[in-house]
Amino acid sequence: MPANSDTSDLRRTMRLPVTPRGEIIDGDRTYKAIIQDVSDFGLLLVCSKEFTTGEILKLRLHLSPSAIVDCEIEVRHSNDLGTGVKIVSMDDLNRRAYERYLQEYFSQQLGKMG
Repeated sequence: MPANSDTSDLRRTMRLPVTPRGEIIDGDRTYKAIIQDVSDFGLLLVCSKEFTTGEILKLRLHLSPSAIVDCEIEVRHSNDLGTGVKIVSMDDLNRRAYERYLQEYFSQQLGKMG
């Protein structure tokens, strides 16, 4: 994932509709979230709490029973419709699990089309 990209690049990447769950961790508080879509650069989450643009938080994604991914995110926008976040930090193990999930999901979607 590129560390520095302008927002026009972010909108051009493929977005995959998903429904896994996650937790946004803000210090000692944890908020449940539903992931609406994912891309190489970030995610769109639905959460009961609105966050402040620019906030740096932790995110734990439960992509499948065997795939839990931890990363650091930056809030790009947050309102009553959802919270858009950019992944700003992820270790190699979590990055590989996230990329594997995206590849598997994309392959499944292509299989449904053909």
